[in-house]
Amino acid sequence: MSTHIHFAPTILASLLAGLLFAVPAKAQVTFDQHNSDYNECLKLAAKDPDAAITRAKAWWEKGANFAARHCLGVALAQKEQYIQAGKIFEDLAADAMEEILPFKADLYGQAGQAYYLAGLNERAIGAFDRALAIKPGNADLLIDRAVARDDSGHFFEAIDDLNAAIDSDANRPEAWLYRAAAYRHVGSFDLALDDVNRAVSLSQRSPEALFERAQIREARKDLGGAREDYQALIKSAPKTIQAQEAAKRLKTLGQTPASPAPTKAPAKKP
Repeated sequence: MSTHIHFAPTILASLLAGLLFAVPAKAQVTFDQHNSDYNECLKLAAKDPDAAITRAKAWWEKGANFAARHCLGVALAQKEQYIQAGKIFEDLAADAMEEILPFKADLYGQAGQAYYLAGLNERAIGAFDRALAIKPGNADLLIDRAVARDDSGHFFEAIDDLNAAIDSDANRPEAWLYRAAAYRHVGSFDLALDDVNRAVSLSQRSPEALFERAQIREARKDLGGAREDYQALIKSAPKTIQAQEAAKRLKTLGQTPASPAPTKAPAKKP
């Protein structure tokens, strides 16, 4: 199990929302015929994944191949059956027509998300590799692959991905935050502090950013700064896992080296 901070990757929001893929007109016929059924199946997956699985399988047997399989994958992810969901998304990407290249990339990205949540980091990285081969330079995919790489101990490769993501979009607080964490992992505390300060500014002092900065300040022996961030975190977001950990850290601040940051639990909804 990882002993350092990591967060659920960004594209998971697409699964949470029940991604409605923007496919070109050439491929639209697949979804037009069953569009309302597809939407209803995705909504059901969010509320009652078991019922959605039953509906998707029945729908699939009636010939609604692509949309039914995708809904089935979303419902399985909702039930935290991430390996099965990842395999469905990966197979759908392999089956997608070549002219729908962005669609394929989204599916590989969803597969990567599912494998990451299953703890299969190397398999997730492989899925993100295939997605980025289709959408090179995509900031979401680069950030997602960086998280999986960092979680696997590939810190410098994670930094490379985050460099590219920041070059693509410098207003993504999570990119600065994850790069700060990666720099911390390789002992580059000054670079880490520069990045986390940017993340704190862009994220309006999110609990993740404050907690990361407190850890970096501890590592730099700035115990007063670390205490300030832990206290601000407890005050602004008292019910978060970061606040709970911050309260523990305050009791022993300066007595022992900073322990690994708490893992943010993956969202329950796929």
